[in-house]
Amino acid sequence: MEKVTHKQLVEHLLHAYKIGSISVFLHGLHGTGKSQAIKAVAQTLAKEMKLEFTENGKENEKTFGFRDVRLAQMESVDLRGTPKVEDGKTKWFAPDWIPENTESHGIMFFDEFDKATPSVQNASLQIMLDRKIGNAHIPDGWMVITAGNMSDENAHSFEISSVLNNRFKHFELIVPTPKLWTEWAIQNGINSHIVAFLNFKPQYIYKYDENTKDVAHPTPRTWQFCSQSIEGVTDTAFMEREVASCVGKGVAIEFSSWYKMQEKVDLDAIVKNPELVTKVKEISLKYAVVSGLSEKYKSDRKILEPLLEVVKLIEPEFGFILLGYLRSTDKMAFGKIVTSKIWKEVASKYGKYLD
Repeated sequence: MEKVTHKQLVEHLLHAYKIGSISVFLHGLHGTGKSQAIKAVAQTLAKEMKLEFTENGKENEKTFGFRDVRLAQMESVDLRGTPKVEDGKTKWFAPDWIPENTESHGIMFFDEFDKATPSVQNASLQIMLDRKIGNAHIPDGWMVITAGNMSDENAHSFEISSVLNNRFKHFELIVPTPKLWTEWAIQNGINSHIVAFLNFKPQYIYKYDENTKDVAHPTPRTWQFCSQSIEGVTDTAFMEREVASCVGKGVAIEFSSWYKMQEKVDLDAIVKNPELVTKVKEISLKYAVVSGLSEKYKSDRKILEPLLEVVKLIEPEFGFILLGYLRSTDKMAFGKIVTSKIWKEVASKYGKYLD
């Protein structure tokens, strides 16, 4: 099966939409952002086509729809709709998940497809190849995408037949690398402490052990939960419990121990004298410094220039995290500084990180 990154997946799905008619099956480990990526593609297509993105099921010629259909919640008889008698013959009301407007555009997304029972999967054969069920047709402007977990996960899935598999293009979404995940995380407002910690401990971006007794474990999805849960939290004991509830106790203890390392550094002193950052030698502490400074900038935008000095002085693997947060936190303020001397020095060092 062809393995792709999130960026490559978006490229292939955009291409698939332009081709039309061929259904796509996206495989991947749980919690790696399959559903999120497909919805993002729908939003991108809406923007490119200058249509309004909608997921309320009321599409028209001026909208681009996104419908999330869970076949695992259906019986095989639900797919075709409701029968009626007309002129002595049995006919069918189309199911409500098929768009009524034949001129509309969108993505029909069958998520958790592997959870559907074999009878439902078999009933969907016509949908995946011919884009219809009975006499009800999916409009030409819609693309069909399905998604499911990997077969070797403990996901209580049903095996998909070779006949059904042969009706799709198949891609496997891989776990993102630390660099790719960091770029996404900064753009999407993930807590800077989490981003810095996972650059220090990248093995925890995704870690699943089916033999563990802890039901919570780290995935890109649960780190996003974690980010929402600890935003604005300063009580370290409370924070550790919140982290544990999302990614597990063991990882939470490591995160908490790392987080407390900020107490070893005077961040205010570094803001006043950026040269002090060169005296920080421990790798773990450097990550703690850039995350701490990122958080300080959220509450004090006047420290932008000294923080750019820090970016200039510190090694790129740490500086690009701080630089990313400086750009995303206040794009307007950041844009005003691009003509300054310090920015020219930063840009020459971080050119490959700036696009």
